Amino acid sequence: MMIMKAANGNEKGEKGQSSFELVVIIGVVVLLVLVVAGVLLGQLRKADADRDVRLLESLGEVIRAEVALAESVRGEYYHEFTLPQLVEGKDYLIESSGDGSVVLKMDSGAAHIVFLPSGVGGSFQKGLNVIRKEGEDINVN
Repeated sequence: MMIMKAANGNEKGEKGQSSFELVVIIGVVVLLVLVVAGVLLGQLRKADADRDVRLLESLGEVIRAEVALAESVRGEYYHEFTLPQLVEGKDYLIESSGDGSVVLKMDSGAAHIVFLPSGVGGSFQKGLNVIRKEGEDINVN
């Protein structure tokens, strides 16, 4: 078996350089794969957070619609409605503030604020809610 030597007589140098180039190329490819995976993961998280906000917005619309219906009725009004325990399998929190707003939050950090008209008292909760109108005052639960 005959081994050919390079013109400069350094056969090991060329093999070593080729091995180094291969390691560099593999490293660059792995780095690119990691960067692309990171970008995709970030996009998936953003899409999930956007979805959570839309879920809270739709739940807020239910609250707003119930209050608007009570507000539009002349005379006394009584209605029972249910807010779900989970929204598409995800837990959420309802907080009523003294300024007439309701804050809906999820563990993911998504949040939505529902601003209610003046004259609405009480607080919303998961499960059964009762909304009443007596005169011009609207009370929940």
